[in-house]
Amino acid sequence: MGDRASRIILIALSAFLVTIAPTFPQNFSGIFFAPQVLAQTPNQPNPHKNPALAVTGSFIDYFAEERQLKGHEGSVNSASFSPDDKLIVTAGADNTARVWDFSGKQLVELIGHQSNVYSANFSPDGKLIVTASFDGTARIWDISGKQLVELKGHQGNVYSANFSSDGKWIITASADKTARIWDISGQQIAQITGHENIVTSANFSSDGKRIITASADKTACMWDLSGKLLVQLKGHTDTVWSANFSPDGQRIVTASDDKTARVWDLSGKVLAELKGHGDSVYSASFSPDGKLIVTASIDRTARVWDATGKVIGKLEGHQGSVNNAKFSFDGTQIVTASSDGSILIWNTSKKIFIELLGHLGEVFSASFSPDGKQIITTSKDGTVRIWNTLNKQITEIKAQVAVQSANFSPNGKLIVTTSSEKFAQVWDTSGKILTELKGHESRVNSATFSPDGKFIVTASDDTTARIWDISGKLLTELKADHGRVVSANFSYDGKQIITGSGNTAFIWNTSGKLISKLELKGPQYSVISANFSRDRQLIVTASHDGSAWIWDSSGKVITKIEFPNNITENYSENRVYGADFTPDGKYLVTVTSDGGRVWDISGKLIAEFKGHQDEVINFSLSPDGKQMLTASDDRTVRVWDISNKSLAQINSSQIPSTNNQTKLQYKDEDKSITSLAFSPDNQFFVTGSKSGNVKIWDTSGKLLNELRGHEYQINGINFSSDGKSILTVSLDFARVWSNSGKLLAEIKGKQKHDAALTSASLSPDGKLIVTGYSSFQQNAYLWDSSGKQQMELQGHQNFVNSVNFSPDGKLIVTASDDETACIWDTTGKLLNELKGNSSKVKSASFSPDGKKIITTSSDGTAIIWDTFGKLLAKFNIGFPISSYSSTRVNFSPDGRFIIAQIEGGFTRLWGADGTVISTDESLGNITFSPDGKLIAIVRRGGSASVGIPEEKKLAILQIEPYLVQRVIFSHNSKFFVTISEIPFSSVDKIQVWDVGKLDWMTETSK
Repeated sequence: MGDRASRIILIALSAFLVTIAPTFPQNFSGIFFAPQVLAQTPNQPNPHKNPALAVTGSFIDYFAEERQLKGHEGSVNSASFSPDDKLIVTAGADNTARVWDFSGKQLVELIGHQSNVYSANFSPDGKLIVTASFDGTARIWDISGKQLVELKGHQGNVYSANFSSDGKWIITASADKTARIWDISGQQIAQITGHENIVTSANFSSDGKRIITASADKTACMWDLSGKLLVQLKGHTDTVWSANFSPDGQRIVTASDDKTARVWDLSGKVLAELKGHGDSVYSASFSPDGKLIVTASIDRTARVWDATGKVIGKLEGHQGSVNNAKFSFDGTQIVTASSDGSILIWNTSKKIFIELLGHLGEVFSASFSPDGKQIITTSKDGTVRIWNTLNKQITEIKAQVAVQSANFSPNGKLIVTTSSEKFAQVWDTSGKILTELKGHESRVNSATFSPDGKFIVTASDDTTARIWDISGKLLTELKADHGRVVSANFSYDGKQIITGSGNTAFIWNTSGKLISKLELKGPQYSVISANFSRDRQLIVTASHDGSAWIWDSSGKVITKIEFPNNITENYSENRVYGADFTPDGKYLVTVTSDGGRVWDISGKLIAEFKGHQDEVINFSLSPDGKQMLTASDDRTVRVWDISNKSLAQINSSQIPSTNNQTKLQYKDEDKSITSLAFSPDNQFFVTGSKSGNVKIWDTSGKLLNELRGHEYQINGINFSSDGKSILTVSLDFARVWSNSGKLLAEIKGKQKHDAALTSASLSPDGKLIVTGYSSFQQNAYLWDSSGKQQMELQGHQNFVNSVNFSPDGKLIVTASDDETACIWDTTGKLLNELKGNSSKVKSASFSPDGKKIITTSSDGTAIIWDTFGKLLAKFNIGFPISSYSSTRVNFSPDGRFIIAQIEGGFTRLWGADGTVISTDESLGNITFSPDGKLIAIVRRGGSASVGIPEEKKLAILQIEPYLVQRVIFSHNSKFFVTISEIPFSSVDKIQVWDVGKLDWMTETSK
């Protein structure tokens, strides 16, 4: 923003503040530095729309989950192996660290920390454990769980603690911007200073002579043991969360909120940039041989990369952000820790599937070569690709039109393709067109070779199938006059052909004579594929209605299979795209929009193969039947192991899946932040979204936990005064959680018509909850913290719109459509009825000192009352208030003002006696800090600034291109959060700011 514009804003703010500045508290002072966002929560774009890996193509292995460890209450922040790989130590948001054996049995719980335990690591001999905590300490324990030493000295959260390779030293990293070296007796040896923001991690090199640190100042730094800065690694554009040396000490890998990890040499030169994660990368570390790197991200995945920065593996299975990922010391396992409360162990030698990534458009088809060593794919991007699974080489053939399908000849030397044109084409594998099969009068839907490779059968919208020789000569026309022919396939002995058209499958001999037909009777049926078993004893047809049918050779139905009609944001129905038998005839493989499935011939579901990020539209089986290809609109192909051994071991919980939702979700709702509240100790804050997601973040922007269960918009979040309990409020119910993320109680109305929860409030001591409902019972309810109903607050004659406790927790005020507000004590006794409103009362809340109440009505009237029911002041805010209005009227934090934040983006101010202070709509939304010394202004155009009225100072928040919607201050007024909207996007961005680091202007400074 230019100097002139800044000056105009400052003058306008100053002119406004002259009126109210005398009423503000005096003697505010602070230390100010360069403007800096302290932290921000990450964005989460749709991963399959990110073309970062789509230029040359990749073969990506998806590793198998070996086992799961569960026991922590809330987020698990880190997990690491013991040197002999027999034990695992984990650190959790529940203030504990825990030791597990490899089978997943919990052996020891390390109890003593008073806050979130952020990291835990073994000593090199495996006999000790060091933990780091947000209580400001690190602690050393023996393997039995006995605390030996407490490392005290840091002045803020301790983010990491690690042993040196000889086990004699420990390095810690803290929010106080320092790293410190300690001996194992707890004596501080050295302090490393130089970072300009919190230090998020610190580690020794393998020879113990150097230290690498990471920081929220967007850098990593290498130091000697005396604290001398050797090299600063600059390049990341956001917080650096971790930095680690390679085993030989010659390279460094870093992980950042900028969605990348980077590999550096010791001079600070970037050797590789690891791009591909869809969100913040929280950790990155080398494999024991230094050849691989594993990263963990908030996008719910961990990824494995080679040293050049090419992704070669993915670990998908967590339901929350992956906070940490590390290799075992033998390199065969990876352990991951997640905000979903679980720890997963992965076997890098076992692959669930391989993903082929490289097409720039939706993938239409995928099929194997006869020897199973090559895969051919077609895409909307206009290319045909041949992928060699042995040498990982990719050949690309550019077609002039988008190729819809492609299949190899039995000898693997030819390819036949179809497109939206009226012909099929035969190619050699170098991409040369040999012949065109012309004659159809409409689009060709499929083309396949005969088993001996001498013939090709095509299916077309012109109601015919046709048989050709490979020179392109038409031999036979198969015509049933039953509508468009969607598929045509040879039997495995080459003697018969089966075609699908309308609601019928037709069986022909190769001379064109109709042998029999299999008809699905009913207007809902439409055959989209038909295939023989190898011995021709069985036939399977798949129908568009969501069913597959197995027939014997006489035409009798043996089995009918119906698919679940799942829907997601990517498709509105679970379409069926095909069905085929495995070569041994024991299993049936089907593919629908949400993935692949394997069934036995009786129709029993054996396994599901899900995970694509968009609709699956095609599949193919390998010649030996041990692998399945699925092609998707997400631009990828996946190769799945469906061998008998794999089917015996697999269960659907091991298969990463994102498209198994039964309820339609909208991305914009999932990203829109509707509620935000700071904890009383200002250490973390909680956000609620329009889709019902609730997330806990620390003030550095790190996601600590996700509270799952709500299905509707979060309308309110309350903390107990000690910060140990959190109340989340949605239309479906209210829930009480511990601050570690454990669900303590769920509060629902007993009647179905009580499902619409309008308001809920948590008492300051966290022991009581009051709820109001849009129900015909017209009551509010009081509950204890376990979710047990204590009593009904009976008296209202219409819907209850709002319920709130007084600051001391002794009173409750309710507002109702019956045009009254009522004051109750916590025994349910009605103390006073506030009458005087001329329309429905939509809200009622106490002043900060609990001595006054303000109510608002649907006609735009606001009334101030004392707690005895006396009307003190009445005024009109100028706008009506409905149940769905975003207009909010409340006391300022010091109780001196009434602030009306009007729907539409501006604020009006009154004194506590009802006198008008400002109705200037040009100022936008105004928010006061809790100490009353600061105000934040958000203008309609999305710009924002923070002012100090008594000093006539202004700080303009540089957030472009984001449009600020709201500002929320922490309780101690030292931080604030901005919620911003990204233009032309459904994503909300949250940023945390340190008041002490804003760039302040005065009226004379510009």
